[in-house]
Amino acid sequence: MVLPFKHAAVLITFLNRFINKGWGVELCVRVMLFLLELHQSQLVSNQALVGALSTALKQTRPALQRFKDELGYNKAALDHLNRHIESNSHIHFFGDAAEAKESKEAENNNYSKVYESKGSRSVPKGGRHSKRSVHNLLRQDQEGSKKQRT
Repeated sequence: MVLPFKHAAVLITFLNRFINKGWGVELCVRVMLFLLELHQSQLVSNQALVGALSTALKQTRPALQRFKDELGYNKAALDHLNRHIESNSHIHFFGDAAEAKESKEAENNNYSKVYESKGSRSVPKGGRHSKRSVHNLLRQDQEGSKKQRT
């Protein structure tokens, strides 16, 4: 991917125009930096292109600052919307999903502990019982203990 110097000089003038108009400033800067790395010695020795590069530098800084300000403004707006949505509802983005998973795991652990303390039945292949099967086993244990008392 080598671009001849003759074409690089023309491309730099077009990139200056694009930066002036505010068209794809970030991409233009990337292309200019690539060209500068590729043809540094030839660009520095050509006085006309040194002038074009210096004007590009002067135009690029304010354009990139506007781009950066716009991104910061958009991020602040999204953060504000996120806070507004979370304050008006009981759903918190990403927080509820993690809490629900933790509570489900804790609930499963509690059922396993109850089951292990109650009886001598074997644990199924997966290592856990569903809530319904644990309830059924506990009910069976309770009915069995009632029968033993009578």
